[in-house]
Amino acid sequence: MITLRLLDVYAKDHILRRVDTQYERTPSMPAPKSYDFFISHTSHDVDLAKALVGLLDSAFPGSAILCTSVPGRRLESGANSREQLAKHAVNCKVLIALITEVSRDSVYMQFELGARWGTGRHLSPVLAAGAEPSLLPAPISEAQALRCEEADLHQLLADLEKHVSVSKTSPERYAELLSALVSLSASVAKDRRTNPQ
Repeated sequence: MITLRLLDVYAKDHILRRVDTQYERTPSMPAPKSYDFFISHTSHDVDLAKALVGLLDSAFPGSAILCTSVPGRRLESGANSREQLAKHAVNCKVLIALITEVSRDSVYMQFELGARWGTGRHLSPVLAAGAEPSLLPAPISEAQALRCEEADLHQLLADLEKHVSVSKTSPERYAELLSALVSLSASVAKDRRTNPQ
């Protein structure tokens, strides 16, 4: 049992180091007027959000991504968080909601999802870390949610390409990061079942 736990810790650390090295090579860019992707998530899911940003960066090179927990993808310094989050949740091309067991208690996520829902614009819920569709709050529950699994993530990327002006690269370019996100999601689910918060 201890050996399996150490392997899980090692795998999670390896995945996060792989994503972190990407940010060491990616210089911060000035904030765009409009983002291609806005990742709504809770602070408890930072590792998952970081892995999702890494996947999107590889699949859609040059895309503008807002994810408040990821270095180089945060709001501008001095920005009024509430105002800017509302603005970008409404104006981004795609809002991706990273749904987990712990995200249902996030006031900011409810705020971001509600702002987006009111526009009728594209919203992509992604169920991660063992989350079930029943966690989606009404009326967001009417949106088709995809799971953090290989086939669903490939579908997600194909679906996202329809909504942004950046072309998706070939799967070989992002396959490793897609698999890493799936593994991390499974690892987080296992951790949370073993050590509930």
